Amino acid sequence: MIMILLRYRRTHCLLAGVVVCSALGLMLSGRVLDIGLNPNDPAVSLPVVEACGIVCAILAAISLRPRLWEWDHTAGGPRTAVPAATAAAGGIATAPLVVVISTASFDLPPSAEAYDVTTVPELFAFSALNAAFVAALVFATTPFVGPALAGAGGVFLWIGTAVVSNLVPASRHYTPITGLRFPLPGTWPYSPLAAVLVVATLAVTVHARTRGSTAFAQRLAR
Repeated sequence: MIMILLRYRRTHCLLAGVVVCSALGLMLSGRVLDIGLNPNDPAVSLPVVEACGIVCAILAAISLRPRLWEWDHTAGGPRTAVPAATAAAGGIATAPLVVVISTASFDLPPSAEAYDVTTVPELFAFSALNAAFVAALVFATTPFVGPALAGAGGVFLWIGTAVVSNLVPASRHYTPITGLRFPLPGTWPYSPLAAVLVVATLAVTVHARTRGSTAFAQRLAR
């Protein structure tokens, strides 16, 4: 029964999305989007591989949305909650997975060498955590507003945080995601990994409870 419900969520589309987004990430490896609205401070860079991971998570939220939600909601029990939770966990994992695959041919931005940043892992952690946090947030909100609006909110958060980080440099020490700014911050007052795990756990729990959607989100989709 669980495998049948997962099949109806179009997991094959999820796998196709991972392949396509990873291929794009490999081709665009090392490229960044610079945001320099503050003339008195260096620009903040958004790695394109993060965008590939976030887009993949949004596509996952769309492809994994429950197509038998009315039945899932009525039936209840673990046999409908488990597929919903599994779909959410798998969808969230696609974002950092795409980032990992994309870094196979990752080239450091030129500005990195000026600050003695010479290894990919120093930047990889930023991109993987950023993409994972946005993906978790998208899946946490998808049951309430649908994948399209949730995805748009995730992209807005990703870009908006970089804008705030550029305009108010000190904010990058306190936001759950951050654009690249050299030199890299040494420490945060919290663990970025902890933030990802908290939001991801919330997302999985929400999907298990709502079976991946709500009546309001279903009305929006019509």
